[in-house]
Amino acid sequence: MHTPHSLGWWKQHSMGSDMDEKEMEKTYRFKERIRKEYFVYQMCNFVIATTLPQVDLLIAQYDVLSKNCSMIPPGIDENRFFPVPSKENDKIRLKYDIKPTDILALGRMAHNKGYDLLIHALPTVFNLCPEARLVACIGGDSQQDKDGIETLKKLASELGVMDKIKWKNYIADEDLANVYRSANVFAMPSRYEPFGMVAIEAMACGTPSVITVHGGLCDLIDFGNQGLFADPHRPTEFGAMMAMPLLYPKLRNEMSVEGARFARRNFGWTGIAKRMLAIFSSSISQRTSESNIY
Repeated sequence: MHTPHSLGWWKQHSMGSDMDEKEMEKTYRFKERIRKEYFVYQMCNFVIATTLPQVDLLIAQYDVLSKNCSMIPPGIDENRFFPVPSKENDKIRLKYDIKPTDILALGRMAHNKGYDLLIHALPTVFNLCPEARLVACIGGDSQQDKDGIETLKKLASELGVMDKIKWKNYIADEDLANVYRSANVFAMPSRYEPFGMVAIEAMACGTPSVITVHGGLCDLIDFGNQGLFADPHRPTEFGAMMAMPLLYPKLRNEMSVEGARFARRNFGWTGIAKRMLAIFSSSISQRTSESNIY
């Protein structure tokens, strides 16, 4: 059995013209990666993809037999990520200095995460919701991360939104759920995203999420009910979607409830484990039957 985190073919084509072709090959070695991925997928009894588009790509680009491939999404710990009452959340916000009108972005510092695209979308947000603010929990303590954040800060200054961003660094695991709960909106502006676990975690905590269209998660959610999605390459579009829960509290409350239900019912570890075990059981039974024939 094998579950790919992301597919080399998809990542290579999603990056498009963001990098020079020779430089991209030198950095990511896509030819070698795709060749070795192909071998692994061909030799496995079963490949478990994390999204439906991954299933399609495994069949179309890696020649995986459809009978040997299906989708099970990543899971969340239901005992960590869950909503809390509003009054309790008010206390949490005070602890983490996050306001009820804040938008949260959280993740590692990487080009594909699209944080520069998010900053380009902020003028639209602030035009619609002057009281809004971005809480950017991005990157870690490495020099590469620090350099990347400095580049983002320079961009924010050029766009005149630097004073509307609160920069935070690494969030400890024990604080993660509370940070999700504190924000009004969670934003995931990735250029490409194999799945988007952070958005599911935020939704499970009752925080409406605005996610990228460049990934598998947007195919699973009911737009306007469980979440919102937009193209981060179109900053006005992405900014408008981030502003919607701020402008319309009723929409925000409905997405909070429906998003938390959706995340828990579809991505809780308990249900995911049962689906995994069912595939293992089926595969073992099939191989046992085949071996008895011989």
